Amino acid sequence: MPAITKRYTLSGIAAACILVTLLAGSARASEHKLINFTRAAGVPTGAWCWYQDERVVIDTDHPNGPMMLMGSVSFSRTDAFEHGDIDLLWHNLRTGEAGAFELHDRLQPDDHDVPALHIRDDGRYVAIYSTHSSDRIMRWRVSTHPHDPTAWEPEQTYENKVIICYSNIFKLADRDGVHQLYNFSRSDDSDPNYFVSSDRGDTFRYGGKLLTGPDGNTARGQRPYMKYASHTPEKLHFLLTDGHPRDEDNSIYHGYMSRERLHRTDGLVLGSVSRRRVSSHLAPDFTTVLATGAKFNGVEMRHAWTIDLHLDPHGHPVAAMSARANNSDLDHRFLYGRWDGSKWNVFEIAKAGGYLYKFENDYTGLMAIHPDNPDIIFISSPIDPRDDAQLQHYEIFMGRTPDKGATWAWAPVTWNSNADNLRPIVPIWKPGKTIVTWLKGGLNTYADWDSQIVGYIMDTEDLDDMVVPGQISVTRKAMSPDKP
Repeated sequence: MPAITKRYTLSGIAAACILVTLLAGSARASEHKLINFTRAAGVPTGAWCWYQDERVVIDTDHPNGPMMLMGSVSFSRTDAFEHGDIDLLWHNLRTGEAGAFELHDRLQPDDHDVPALHIRDDGRYVAIYSTHSSDRIMRWRVSTHPHDPTAWEPEQTYENKVIICYSNIFKLADRDGVHQLYNFSRSDDSDPNYFVSSDRGDTFRYGGKLLTGPDGNTARGQRPYMKYASHTPEKLHFLLTDGHPRDEDNSIYHGYMSRERLHRTDGLVLGSVSRRRVSSHLAPDFTTVLATGAKFNGVEMRHAWTIDLHLDPHGHPVAAMSARANNSDLDHRFLYGRWDGSKWNVFEIAKAGGYLYKFENDYTGLMAIHPDNPDIIFISSPIDPRDDAQLQHYEIFMGRTPDKGATWAWAPVTWNSNADNLRPIVPIWKPGKTIVTWLKGGLNTYADWDSQIVGYIMDTEDLDDMVVPGQISVTRKAMSPDKP
């Protein structure tokens, strides 16, 4: 079936609101328009997992833009032709014009299939996606023309030796300093492996295994869960677990790769990354950020999971995590970690509630770090971080810290919602600009949802305009780790 392009234009009040937000930066909360990015015909819903990056990118070199691109997976109970599509949503941040391009028709109704996106130096786009460990195929497409999301070259594939899942695309310097395009995926032995393109994404080859779980290459059931972040081609930071929190009582670790050499957070070199399907580097070889069993105000944190990773203005990593409080899957906590140049400082910052659904009893609403200012975060929780009151639905809250995580001022971005608000993302844009997006609606399982992708666009200095009118901001002290 041929690929489908859909287009729509926000008209009248909606377009005017976006332009006022972007150009004037002075609108108040009542004038801001919550934008639905899944408005195009043929895109009934949208969802994403959180182990693919970047899921949202912004083309600041677009001649009539900037242009925002989003990866999404559709789900429909009533239209079989719109069920499990891999969609590329686009939205011109200057004009309000928007639409969608169907990258793959009915691949699989599973939010793990969401594409990772990359903007090449020549202005063309790359989208890489795979099924949820259902086959061995890495799939990708390259846009036909620079800065044009409406036309794409035919899908290409690479057949791996084993099943594959997740996509994370970064331009990095190899050991000779040559820039290559890397795609990090879960592959051999359920460990993070990587694929390399020397022609900016036109073709790919298998590169090697990045690292393994704590029991090494033979422990095929251990699946380190990786979050990646890179602001320059010289360094790729990663945050990882021992495995899935359902199977492992995870600690969380951090390291980075520079010119295919692996380092701990403090720069200690562990060795070169493997170019084979085995690796001598184990998850616990890297710097521990959060050790399982660590206590905050007497409460043990166990079965931790990675959520988000970004870098502060000094290039130091900032981590978002969750964990079970006293090993209860009915009480998860959000944790915020920040490297100060010599050590990790970790705080418990808010309650994340119980599981989103029973089968995945460590799924929470998640958290997003602002990539331009990591003193700002957004959380999705059914518990109000201002007073720990239980809420009817998951709501989005903005948190700000004046002291690198020790205290937080909280204010609601959504309130008294008629549906859940989940999985926020703040994409990398440029200083002074902010987009916060999330999923609004039901996320019943990773293969069943009715959510839309919504969000706000504004100047960073006007973030208070997102706060729901009539709601106050409350500052609370975070929990520091208990002293041994």
